[in-house]
Amino acid sequence: MKSGIPIARLLETWSQIEESLPAKHPFGLRMRRATSWLQRASDEQDDPDAAFIFCWIAFNAAYGDERVEREHELFNSYFSRILALEHGRTIHRAVWQRFPNPIKAFVANQYVYWRFWEFQDEVDGADDWVDRLEWDVKRVDGAIARQRTNETSAVLKVLFSRLYVLRNQLLHGGATWKSSVNRDQVWDGARIMFFLVPIFVDVMLSNPDEDWGNPRFPVVYDQA
Repeated sequence: MKSGIPIARLLETWSQIEESLPAKHPFGLRMRRATSWLQRASDEQDDPDAAFIFCWIAFNAAYGDERVEREHELFNSYFSRILALEHGRTIHRAVWQRFPNPIKAFVANQYVYWRFWEFQDEVDGADDWVDRLEWDVKRVDGAIARQRTNETSAVLKVLFSRLYVLRNQLLHGGATWKSSVNRDQVWDGARIMFFLVPIFVDVMLSNPDEDWGNPRFPVVYDQA
């Protein structure tokens, strides 16, 4: 797996910024957590389950905001901000040129589509999951074919909604470690996350004065 930004370079950038931040600064806490988990993910090149989980923890540390509870609302605003601040177009190229086939495969995979699982659980209104899945596939396939930068955010939102389902499967015990089932999606998910999340963090490190919100579970010191 290859990182979109070398992890060593990311850690060096963070160490330089950390020195200028006051103690208990929310951005400092967010970046300290995110970079630590990316460093841990880099040690798991041969274990996609572990790499994916550690990358997701890093991603959660980066985008999480105690002001917003719904994850998909956070995705929408976070990706829009990251793309607006990222001037090197690395994220755009990753979507259009580096990972187009894994992204299309992810979006088309019913096993990482939440409405498919709602249908299995007999949730009311989920019986249209096939039509909705096909609509997502057509939308993403068309966007990848057009390669317009103003559609990158929409592709990322759909992609990460699928990655979120995979995240739930792994973290909630819905999968077996190193299982022979669904290996392709775990490998692809780990590769995509390990490439993109360091870029997201790098964009944030380049914009420390932006309001990234307050991280969840802030450090609370014993005041007794």
